[in-house]
Amino acid sequence: MKHIIKKIIFFFSMIGLLGSPFVYAQEKLKNSVHGKGSQFNEASNVFGINIVQDVPTLGVIIGNVINIIFGFLGVGLVLVIIYSGFMYMTSQGEPEKAKKARRTLVNAIIGAAIVILAWSISYGVLTLITQEVIKK
Repeated sequence: MKHIIKKIIFFFSMIGLLGSPFVYAQEKLKNSVHGKGSQFNEASNVFGINIVQDVPTLGVIIGNVINIIFGFLGVGLVLVIIYSGFMYMTSQGEPEKAKKARRTLVNAIIGAAIVILAWSISYGVLTLITQEVIKK
């Protein structure tokens, strides 16, 4: 079972590492073609259409990264909860295995509470930071 979990974690890590350059490449392409001062942007302004979108600030990028990390943590916690339920169901009445499964479930629930609190704190701090940047 641990081998399968390692493969799942490796799979999602590779998706994150290999998929992220493509996202940033599209952003760079969009800014070069549709960026401020480009001919396409100047032509669109003649007709009153504003196609150029604002480039995200550092605070927005950090907030997006944090939300992605917390999303992966949430998925991991759900997998641990499912795993602990599987351990409990396959304990076949053995008290030691059932106790280990309950302990895993309790730890996963405590971890979920910590992740939710950490997300709410980071969300509040990032909201305050981005509002302060906008005011200045």
